[in-house]
This record gives sequence, C-alpha cells and structure tokens, in this order.
Amino acid sequence: MDACLWLLENSADPDAISWVMPRDSWILDRANIQPGELNTGRILSGAVETMSAIAKAESVEELFDDLEATGQLMRLDANVRPTMFRCATVTETELEALRSIHNIIRMGRVTALTSGEIELEHGTVAVENDSLFIDCAGDGLKRQPAMPVFQENSITLQSVRTCQQVFSAAFIGHVEASYEDEQQKNELCAVVPHPNSDIDWLRNRFADNVNTFRWNQDSKLVDWLRASRLDPFNQPSNGADQPNGDDAKRIDEMMRNAPLAMQKLQQLLGFG
Repeated sequence: MDACLWLLENSADPDAISWVMPRDSWILDRANIQPGELNTGRILSGAVETMSAIAKAESVEELFDDLEATGQLMRLDANVRPTMFRCATVTETELEALRSIHNIIRMGRVTALTSGEIELEHGTVAVENDSLFIDCAGDGLKRQPAMPVFQENSITLQSVRTCQQVFSAAFIGHVEASYEDEQQKNELCAVVPHPNSDIDWLRNRFADNVNTFRWNQDSKLVDWLRASRLDPFNQPSNGADQPNGDDAKRIDEMMRNAPLAMQKLQQLLGFG
C-alpha cells in the first residue's frame, strides 16, 4: 500500500500500475486510532461500536460486516472478502487513491520474474519487457513464536497490545523498572503476537481485552497508563483526572458489553 501511494503521489498513472495482491486485507482507518486528547471521543466511540458488534455477532462473517458498517474496518474492494489482517492503516483519502489502481493481480504470490512475464502460484501474467518491479514482500511484522518477555537477565521485546509496538516497548520498560517478581512481570506483559489472518483480529482482540483487564486490577499501573502519552485509550478528552460526561457514558456502555463480548469471542474462536 505504501509503495502504491508513493507512486501515485509522484504522478504515476494508476493504469500503469499492476498490483500483485496474494491476499486482500482488512484495513484500519487512521482517524479511528489517532492519539491525542482531541480524538479521545472518537476512539472511545469506536471501542463501544467494536465491543457491541462482537457481543451481538452470531458468526465471524457477521462480525466483520458490522465492523465494516461502523467504519472500524475497511477494505479495498467491496466485492472481495479479505482474508488478511496485519494492522495496515490508511486514511480515507489514501484508500480512495488506492482504489484508482484497477489492475489487481489476485493469483497468489510471485514465484519467478522472466522477460515479459510474471509467474505466480496460480498462473502467469504477461507484462511489458521494460516493466519496473517493486518488491514489497519484506515481512516487517514477522509472526514469531511467543516467549516470556522476562527470563532471568534477558528481556525479549514483543507486543503486549495489537499494532502498538512503541507502546509495548514503553510498557515493558515501565514494568521492568517497577516490579521485582519475574512471574508477575510476565503476567503483566502477556504477549500478543502480530496478526496475520482475518481470524487473528479476533484472537488479538481477546488477548488485548485479557491484558487490559489484568492491568486494571493494579491501581498504580492504571495511573501510569493514564499518564502515558503513548496510550490513547486512557486519556480523558478534557485533560482532567476523570472523563467528561460523554466519555464516561461511552466507557460505561463498553464495560457493560465486555463480558458478553469476551464470551462471544471464545465461541467464535471455537474454544469457549
């Protein structure tokens, strides 16, 4: 997506771009996760809509439909069901620009490039001999087996909240500086592996909720979270110690839906 947007921003003709897309992706709207006090209301509203969608979903497909309808997830093509979720984030303007590229090649991954031809897992595509190929296959968020963050004198940095590597690093640093017991530190820093498939959206949401519940049991940790500029979910929109009336209502509604949502996630994932 970034490569395509760079080309478009530098006056490339959308019709001159062929985009090899082995899997379509569910996409996050940047406006929904933009940190800062001015956006707290939107973040909380999105959390409420997400929790409500989970609580009432009877199937994975219904859940994603509701998330898309409320703007919590987006996709490139309304006619293609995404099977991937990797925290890709764009603005609505960027998404509109990406949709101007019409030559999408959905034939699996590239296996070889030859003169005038792209060989893919499920077929071949002819191209001009002077075509420029841009390799975007680097795995920037490689999915690694989870391991304890703290092991004696070693710290293995991993995500403790989906799509928030910088927050996760800061959180782990705070836990290392503030707690002594290794078991307690690892319980607070339960790993949330990088997502890959659409189903991982559910797995990660469940893991995020479990971590949040655990953190909320520690009043000193809650104080640190509320003061952290890297945590957009715990900052009242008015900068006061307590959320304003609208935000308080959103938080109350989210908390009411939370138990059913967690139960529903377990059912949809098949382990509840």
